[in-house]
Amino acid sequence: MNNFTMKSNHTNSFYEIKLYAPEYAKNNYLPLIIVLDGGNNFEIVKSCIKQQSALSKKTGINSSVVVGIAHQEFEKKEKRFLDFTAPAKEYIHPKHNKFNIPKDLGGGLAFNSFIREELLPLLKANVKFDQENLTIIGHSLSGYYVLWDLLDGTSIYKNIISFSPSVWWNNDELLSLPNLSYCHKNIFIGVGEKEGDMVPGAEKIYDKIKGFTENCSLYIAPEENHGSVVIASISRALRYIFSL
Repeated sequence: MNNFTMKSNHTNSFYEIKLYAPEYAKNNYLPLIIVLDGGNNFEIVKSCIKQQSALSKKTGINSSVVVGIAHQEFEKKEKRFLDFTAPAKEYIHPKHNKFNIPKDLGGGLAFNSFIREELLPLLKANVKFDQENLTIIGHSLSGYYVLWDLLDGTSIYKNIISFSPSVWWNNDELLSLPNLSYCHKNIFIGVGEKEGDMVPGAEKIYDKIKGFTENCSLYIAPEENHGSVVIASISRALRYIFSL
């Protein structure tokens, strides 16, 4: 199965799907890693898995199927804000809105349905993977999305990796969501030391999540910023989830 484009009936959007299935996956059910913002981050995760799984006893990183979900470039900004934000009665934006936030927001539930009801069944029909060992990776706004999906209480993922989560979104709404009862999930939160206000945001959401799961790790990457934190921290994140 090669890279392909698919339209979702749930979101009414097209997505570029990028796929890495190692030769070993033909006869084995491997972990599946879903990479959001796949246009930027799929190759990073793929390269890490491909190179380090060859020496898994030393690196602690196992062979896996990697799937990237990328928005089409011409509408990426608008669709990211739609797909990666939760529904809400109102949205409170920062006073100095440097992002020029689009007006169409809150499509997170529909995006969930796209992954669960359209993408995963299609992959299942064409690629072997362990349906009980799913990982999702997000960065920035998609880093917010993966944590919102967790706190919504219906997450299907065993492992959740969130880099530089936009905890500030909608007046810090993640921090006001109800805590879950104890959950058996593994969560890695990474943020660059030089990301300003995003560092205390990551610390606060980490403190919240570690209240209901033992397996939650926070890594503040020395000298890293918003653009470098994924590359600098992905090996550490994958080692963490594969160690559990």
